[in-house]
Amino acid sequence: PLAGAGSIDYIPALLCSTLGSTLGFITMYKIGHWFGQRILERGKIKFIPLEQVHKVEGWFHKYGYWVVVGNRFLSGTRAVVSFFAGLSELSLLGCAVLSFLSALIWNGILLYAGRTMGQNWRTILIFLEAYGKLATLIIIVVVLIFIGRYIYQRQHKDNNGSSEPPQSPDE
Repeated sequence: PLAGAGSIDYIPALLCSTLGSTLGFITMYKIGHWFGQRILERGKIKFIPLEQVHKVEGWFHKYGYWVVVGNRFLSGTRAVVSFFAGLSELSLLGCAVLSFLSALIWNGILLYAGRTMGQNWRTILIFLEAYGKLATLIIIVVVLIFIGRYIYQRQHKDNNGSSEPPQSPDE
């Protein structure tokens, strides 16, 4: 948005964001390289079973550098990928270069989208308002269908189940 408003220049923003992304990647890489085995062996990452860790290590030995390139485009994986890249002992220089290039592309896309949106915010606002109204209408219709279905099933069950008096065990 700041790039779109003309508050900051595109190239410095791209370089700063890319350098920051790369330094963050290298930091997690080094943590994985220096402490990864101890962290995993002591069970510090409880949400990942040890057998899954070994499977991920196998993927890194097979596809490691491709994972580093693709990780920038996969939300929520950046810190995990860089940690396992270090743990898998992939080349720091290779990982840093690939991380820089993927971050450069990703940040370029984000900054370009921000600049484009900043310059066209009035048009985008019209589409977002229309989308909001349509989404609200669809949600209301779906909720009404579920309520109607529930009421119908309830009445149908009451009409079928309660029209006969309960029989006593003697009959």
